[in-house]
Amino acid sequence: MRYIITAFLFLFFNLTILVSQKPKLENKEISGTLLSKADSSAIPFANIHLKGTMLGSHSNEQGQFSFRFPLKEKYDTVVISSIGYEDLELLASNLKSQKLNYYLSPEKGMLDEVIVRPKKDTLRAIVGEAIRKIPFNYARRAFLLKGFYREMVVRNNSYVRLLEAAVSVQDNGFDVPYSRLKIRLDELKKSEDYIDYSFFERVYKYFMSGDENNLYKSFEFDGIRGYNRIEEYKLLNDIHSRYDFELDSVIQSSEGLIYVLSYFSPSFHLGGLQSFGKIYINADDFGMLKLEFNSQFFAVEDSNEARFNRDQEKLFLNSIYKQSVVSYRKIGKKYYLSYIKWKAPVRDAWQTETEDGENAVQFYDAAFYVTDVKTRRRDFRRIRNRETIDFDQDLFKVEKPYNEEFWNNYNSVILDPKLEKAKRDIEEMGSK
Repeated sequence: MRYIITAFLFLFFNLTILVSQKPKLENKEISGTLLSKADSSAIPFANIHLKGTMLGSHSNEQGQFSFRFPLKEKYDTVVISSIGYEDLELLASNLKSQKLNYYLSPEKGMLDEVIVRPKKDTLRAIVGEAIRKIPFNYARRAFLLKGFYREMVVRNNSYVRLLEAAVSVQDNGFDVPYSRLKIRLDELKKSEDYIDYSFFERVYKYFMSGDENNLYKSFEFDGIRGYNRIEEYKLLNDIHSRYDFELDSVIQSSEGLIYVLSYFSPSFHLGGLQSFGKIYINADDFGMLKLEFNSQFFAVEDSNEARFNRDQEKLFLNSIYKQSVVSYRKIGKKYYLSYIKWKAPVRDAWQTETEDGENAVQFYDAAFYVTDVKTRRRDFRRIRNRETIDFDQDLFKVEKPYNEEFWNNYNSVILDPKLEKAKRDIEEMGSK
């Protein structure tokens, strides 16, 4: 017995020493600006991830990015990718700590006339096939998204509210309504609220327990994921059956050809509120990589000339009613969400006035960026019901202490001039 105890203690202390001597993983960081080799223009919303994993980050509207990750092997590789550009692979052990410019080369064959292009009368059929292939191209089993959510509220050219959150989203598959997503709020930080509510709007908010849950609303803007029990993929089916199409371009990508189709409200519907946008479809498996959607007010005399020629950067306040962009990337054989960006009026506070008595509008400018994906059930713990935020819970009313250490090490989409302006605007309002 004494020998057994002695042997046990020997093994125990040796294991303790081995565990204590286990080397800690080195943290590496890559940061800088993504630019096109063709014209040095910024590449916004590109995906930056660790090869062989779904861990990553995104560039902002100016192409700026920062990505921090644990280095497990000296051959770990960081991949930078964006639709229409060749992937850039960088050996992680060689990365420099300083911020640098990184250039992506446009894919060869873009707009090349040698590429066989679909005829105009087949464009609708391509969209129809992409809708039919949704059950095959997108995950129908449970998976987990880790993401970063940023929401700003704009009144004319000033920002009046800012919120950022780290969240986990359990999606039970594409044939389940988005309202049944389980979302856990991991961390939260926010500014003061300077939205201009009228008296009646304040009364409504008081009795109705605040504003809507805009984090859940982000998934409502995902036209590809937009499944509901009554009418499957309503937006896509409306676009397919009613809208007019043109072939915008054909992109030669690492995954094959990508058709970029422009669409617009039907020609017989001129003037008033109209919709338009683009769909990016993989010609190989008909997976939809990206869907852009806009609703905009047109005068009758302007609407016909505007078909397929809208400037996406036109000031939102002038005539845009709603905007959204949803992007997916292929992981294995399935497509998973990459990011959702959207703009929409503030509910019950769309129309207001400035201090000078002039008319003003207030709208949300929000985005949800996926930073990691767990596609296998054994790789994540299901989100419990008690951890889930309510579908109609006003996220801005949630009280959660600020975790400085967490945010200092989190792969959020980095600050850009627009966000810096938002902070200054809100600070100025708080000092009045």
